[in-house]
Amino acid sequence: MRIKYAGLAITILMTCFLPSRSQEQSKGNPLQHLSLMGFRLGKNTIADVQAKLGNGSVGRCPDEEGGNNDVCYVSVGPDRTAVVFESSDFEGSTPFVDGFKVIAGSRSLNCKLQCLTSKAFGSNVATDGGLKLGLGRTEVLNLLGAPVRESGNSLSFEWQSRIRMTRQDTQKTGETSHPYWNVAETIDVALTNSKVVEFEIGRAVSD
Repeated sequence: MRIKYAGLAITILMTCFLPSRSQEQSKGNPLQHLSLMGFRLGKNTIADVQAKLGNGSVGRCPDEEGGNNDVCYVSVGPDRTAVVFESSDFEGSTPFVDGFKVIAGSRSLNCKLQCLTSKAFGSNVATDGGLKLGLGRTEVLNLLGAPVRESGNSLSFEWQSRIRMTRQDTQKTGETSHPYWNVAETIDVALTNSKVVEFEIGRAVSD
């Protein structure tokens, strides 16, 4: 199976082109949560992030599978909210952002990244769909629907769908019998005292 893009531990998948999309799982709509601070998964690149938020160094997060390229920013306020943007490391591929996570300052990054201080966001940073730190469990379920997995204080949401390939895609992949991209989308949310303290969103597409 060829992976076009791979996301974070929480993986939200979609492509830059949305026509012919069919949602197969979950009542929530993940598409509105694929954008954060004007950056869209699968559309913007790590360079776009650096141009807007500052030229933070790109590093690896060794304790996550895949060894992806990450860039990290932390808010200047006392909340010290961290936002990590990720791009999968595929040789010769365009470094599109295919995942991001938002982490409350009270939690560890679980990665030894150097985070660049930014005034562009605070603890209220949210996806276009309204997912943000501090939401209650019920509010999360209202946004995303029922989780496919729940373990302790962690909620996982997943979606599966297909998107028809463009003519250019079929020429590149040589795929003619099944001209669709398989799309898998997931969102993972961590709660403390029934409040969101971390969420992670990613994207991946395979043929």
